[in-house]
Parts: sequence; C-alpha cells; structure tokens
Amino acid sequence: MTELAAALEPVLHDLRTCRVQPEVREYASPHPWQEGVWLLDPDGLGQVVAVVRGQSHAEQIVELAGHVQEWAVEALWRAGESATWPECPAHPNSHPLDPRVSDGQAVWTCPRGGDPTVPIGQFPTVSAG
Repeated sequence: MTELAAALEPVLHDLRTCRVQPEVREYASPHPWQEGVWLLDPDGLGQVVAVVRGQSHAEQIVELAGHVQEWAVEALWRAGESATWPECPAHPNSHPLDPRVSDGQAVWTCPRGGDPTVPIGQFPTVSAG
C-alpha cells in the first residue's frame, strides 16, 4: 500500500458521513516527493489532494483530512446542502471539527475547546443521510 493510500483510507471512511461523495481518480504528480488523487464532485468539478512522502503517517492523514474537508465543503455548497463537514457532534448546526495531530494520532477536534476528539477513520458513519 502506498503512503497516499494508507493515509487516505481513514479520511475516506469518515467522508462516508458526507451527503456528497467523490469520484476518486488517479493524479500524476509532477513532483517526486508527492502522491495525490483527484476528488471529483457529481458535477465533475475536482480538487487534487496529496501527501508529502516521508511525513509521519499522522501528519499525512491530517493534511489529507484538511484538503478533503475543503473539497467536501465546496461540494456540499454546490449541491445546496449544509456546507459543514464533519459536523461537530457537541455543537450541531454550528461548525465542523478540525483535523489535528494529538499525541501522535490524527484526530478530529472541536475548535471550541478540544472536545470531542475522534480519531480520523473512526467517525461514526451513521449520520449520513
């Protein structure tokens, strides 16, 4: 498994809670230090998300989570949905969680005080609608 695939897997798991799902396509990076993929929304608009080879696994996951979050917010907005992903379970209809590295682990954290903290890749998928 490539560094990109290993880091993207937990982020895509959590993205299943989003009302808009991407088509994932290969991206041929012009940089030897980078691996990436295209995320395309249902309208065909896309964004490249990438990792820097050699970063820590947690840093790669957080970097991808931030870029995937940007993609999701834009795709949700274009679809006429609430542009908040992933939604903070402690503050519904308010704000998204932030991706961060905490104690060497990639987590989603509430920006209003640090709680709740959910490991990226373990966000509950039942909230998708």
